[in-house]
Amino acid sequence: MLIKHQAKALVQIILLMGAACLLIIGYGYLFLYEFTPENDLPPQFQSAIFYPLDKPCPNMDYQLLNRDDGEGAELQKHLKACKKAQTNTAKVNTVNLPHEWKDNKKAVHYGWYSMTISSEIMLPDEPLQLQSTLWSIVIPKANMSIAVLINDTLVGWNGTFNNTSKNNNRPLRFTFPDSVLQPASEVRVDIYLESTYAHQGFLGKIYLLPKEMTEKSFQHNRFLKVDLLTIILALQIAFGVNIFILWLQSPNYIEYAFFSLGTFLWAVSTYSYITPHILISPTIQDWLFYSSTGFLSINTMYFIHRFFGEKYPYYETVILLIGVIFSTLMLLYDDYRYLAGKAFLSFGYLIITYILFYSIYKIHRVRRIELATHIAYTGAIILSIIFATHDLGVILGLLPWSNGLYIGYASIAILLAFCWLLIRRFVLIHEELELANHSLVDLNTELNALNKSLENRIQEQHKIINQHYAKKTDNERESLIRDIHDGVGLHLATILNELDQPEPDHRSIKRLSQDALTDLRLIVDSMGTANKDIGRILGMFRQRIAPHLKSAGLTLQWDVDILPEIQRFGSEEALHLLRICQESIANTLKYAEASCVYISAKTRNNNEILVTIEDNGKGFDPQATSIGAGIKNLYQRAEKIAAVLSINQQQEQQKNQQGTCIQLTIPIHLSMTHPKNKKTII
Repeated sequence: MLIKHQAKALVQIILLMGAACLLIIGYGYLFLYEFTPENDLPPQFQSAIFYPLDKPCPNMDYQLLNRDDGEGAELQKHLKACKKAQTNTAKVNTVNLPHEWKDNKKAVHYGWYSMTISSEIMLPDEPLQLQSTLWSIVIPKANMSIAVLINDTLVGWNGTFNNTSKNNNRPLRFTFPDSVLQPASEVRVDIYLESTYAHQGFLGKIYLLPKEMTEKSFQHNRFLKVDLLTIILALQIAFGVNIFILWLQSPNYIEYAFFSLGTFLWAVSTYSYITPHILISPTIQDWLFYSSTGFLSINTMYFIHRFFGEKYPYYETVILLIGVIFSTLMLLYDDYRYLAGKAFLSFGYLIITYILFYSIYKIHRVRRIELATHIAYTGAIILSIIFATHDLGVILGLLPWSNGLYIGYASIAILLAFCWLLIRRFVLIHEELELANHSLVDLNTELNALNKSLENRIQEQHKIINQHYAKKTDNERESLIRDIHDGVGLHLATILNELDQPEPDHRSIKRLSQDALTDLRLIVDSMGTANKDIGRILGMFRQRIAPHLKSAGLTLQWDVDILPEIQRFGSEEALHLLRICQESIANTLKYAEASCVYISAKTRNNNEILVTIEDNGKGFDPQATSIGAGIKNLYQRAEKIAAVLSINQQQEQQKNQQGTCIQLTIPIHLSMTHPKNKKTII
């Protein structure tokens, strides 16, 4: 099992390494690629005359999005007039191409480039077999709005001039007929350029060649610089929507929500960078780019924290508020927009750097994440930091703007890493489900065995309970039969014997009948539903004896508290208790010559019930040396209900008379241990 697991991990690492190599090759080709026309012709224009301007060309406030003839003719007219008026007064500078405006000592937002070339050296020495008469001027790298005049003829422009377009390294190609080049012996190229920010303006190398010679390389360059980023943008949006739907299905995985938000922020940043003219002002476009890029870093911090199962509410809130402050400054204050944007991106770069070290630290601490996932995520973060470092250098002016921004390409690695994470998570979940299914089958088998064993035990217990119940029922039946025989039966037999006499004693017969009826009622009371409630049992006993005590002239003092039920009591135990009480009262009536009987029942120590029957009679004969059969019967009945019986001769202090006190201590639970009945008379 261990070897299989290690082999699987090795295969995963090999696959990741292969994917990483492909990414490195692809990124290397992307960054090292330069526009090269067919036949490897060098750019004809190595230098140009640059006219920096203090103000833009007048009358350029057209929405020049549709290049129809009327619009082009109007723009050409204004450009020619502007060039003639401004180049005569502007300071002339000879610059090498590519030319970065940030190198100028004075801030420049507008400018003209002018260059000439002999028509004889525009093509190689050997004649070309051209299939068309169309020519192209190719500018692989340029920024902001641009318009191109060849021999004072407008051949093309990009975007608008009232809202400066953002080409952002977008390769440009303007096609025109060869008639524009004739019949002059030299070709003059004039380029007008506008830039929102002085430091962002630049003009790259320029190629003036037949269209066929530029087609393949231009399309390739356009794919790398524009189409590829557009595809990445579409993937970001699609991936973000799917991850958002996945989060809605699994809301506990909050990292999915942050990743989805991150893809949308990245998509906004990419879109604002690759789109030359959005139908909003350049101010809002710049704000969208800087804000979405800065908040992307903050959102990534939230994602990484949740990915590792951590939360830092205070620090996260402070960082988010700092981002909101930067974004608000960019939106409200034009003078500080670029400065706040650079500060926001620098702050975001610090966050990304923190994310790298935090991830490396957590990767070594958290053991539940696979090595392959470690490699994928760490590699994607490192690649993003490399691109972010380059782009921050460009934005801060440390690197030329002609390099362009590369952070948009890093999302490929991030998306691949997250895809790997999702795949591995689903695979692990599938493996855990399979393992759980196997465990469930084993548990089900074990549970069936336990159920069968439990059923057998239950059947055995039922059998034992039934046997015990049957035995208890038989015992109760025998006890009832014995009590009926010894009590009611004896009374009835005596009555019959008395009736057989020539002169029956009717008083004796009446007394015996009442005793028989009392015994029968006690037996019936013991068989009722209240045989577990000592208080109710004693209450029914009171109802039975009260008339007898009254007729005998005895006063009954009753002091019975609310008592807990004794669950082990049944009809047999209840009858024994009633017989003990009956025998005690009978002895009082027969022998005590008492005037008062005291009956009480109280809970003692929360674990036993103390029943007391006391009279103020003459008590026992002190000279008695043996215990009678009646008293022995009391002890036997007390022992059958696991109670302790004690009989004491009491001395009533006030009346100087003796009395008898019978106390019965009944344990509430059978777990209690009681001493044997004390057969003592004091």
